[in-house]
Amino acid sequence: MILRKDWVRGILLIGLAAASVFLCTELFLVTAPSGPKIFSFSENNFSGRPDAQISAANEEIRVIPWSQQRILFNGTIAVTGSGARTDQVTLQEEINSVTVSFQPVFPDSRSSQGRSYLVNLNLYFPSTLNFSSFQIDTSSANVHVTGLISSTISIRSGTGNIDADNLHASQVNLQTSSGRIQVRNLEATNAYISSTGGNVHLGLGSVVPTGYYSASTGNGSVDLTVPAMSSFKLTATSKFMHAGFRSGFTDCQTHYSQDTVGMFTFESTFTASCGDGSATISLSSISGDAVVTRGS
Repeated sequence: MILRKDWVRGILLIGLAAASVFLCTELFLVTAPSGPKIFSFSENNFSGRPDAQISAANEEIRVIPWSQQRILFNGTIAVTGSGARTDQVTLQEEINSVTVSFQPVFPDSRSSQGRSYLVNLNLYFPSTLNFSSFQIDTSSANVHVTGLISSTISIRSGTGNIDADNLHASQVNLQTSSGRIQVRNLEATNAYISSTGGNVHLGLGSVVPTGYYSASTGNGSVDLTVPAMSSFKLTATSKFMHAGFRSGFTDCQTHYSQDTVGMFTFESTFTASCGDGSATISLSSISGDAVVTRGS
């Protein structure tokens, strides 16, 4: 009789254990986040000179020219946290001859309860396309842009890095709070490049007569490269480090000054006038170097 009771008790325990595993599995399937979702929007045989606006993607934004005559948005949505789903993110997009825009709408942060939503975005555009204006505004995404032609270009990221190659525009404004900025072969009449806490490198493909170029940072260094024999007036300042040049200023009028207290340097300033001095360049850093190279 005792053996039979033990046998029944064993069967009950096994049943309870199996039920527990089943319930836990079901609970996990209900609450576990879904896998990354791939999205894609496109417009074939694209023509026009649109205004472009990209907002709020928060992981990576890549803007890339290609040989096809169409515009394509694609990317992924990834989520983490119990109960998070990719369909909780709404994508708002528009592609036509007047407007190219993209914006993800995320759930209210007050009801997110530890969930996170990450959007990676790629924008492919015809390499011959000339935008009327191009704007990216994001709180935290790293931004990579290459081969872009537009009347104006504005890129702002709260905490992300900005990498830009071969931009052509009348006016360029690149800004980040804590990321770094790397610009290569920029062709622009006016450029404003600034970071609050990251390094800034600005490489100009040409210096336009009467153009204005400004690069600044708070806690990083500023490094400028300009073509050999280009003409400009330059002022480079560093609050606590060094301002000066590396090479290419033998034919320029230059002046260097600094204030020192003991072994510490304050207000280091380098000025130069090269050629006809028709363009203006301003470099500034608080806690890093501000240095320019004229020529490769």
